[in-house]
Amino acid sequence: MVRAEKDLSSWVVNEKTSYQQRVMDRVKVVKLPFKPIAFMPEQQDVKSEEVKTLKEEIERMKQKNVKLVNDLQKGHHEYVDFKHDNEARTRTCDALIKK
Repeated sequence: MVRAEKDLSSWVVNEKTSYQQRVMDRVKVVKLPFKPIAFMPEQQDVKSEEVKTLKEEIERMKQKNVKLVNDLQKGHHEYVDFKHDNEARTRTCDALIKK
């Protein structure tokens, strides 16, 4: 059986129309399930203020993080020093006990 009319099925590709044209036609047919959000300048101002405050908070947290890392390193060095001092005292006490 030979068809004389054009097949309108969505899966049939007409070789005479370009891919871009088929995509553009399909975009016109397909409807999105939501409305596009319109640009509102006052929202932009609010967002820029929020971004500014968040960046300031990030900088404060970075400075706090640097301070905490330094404190942690100092604490670790003090721990190692105390450990070595304790080991030296233990060896000294053991040597005195053996005499």
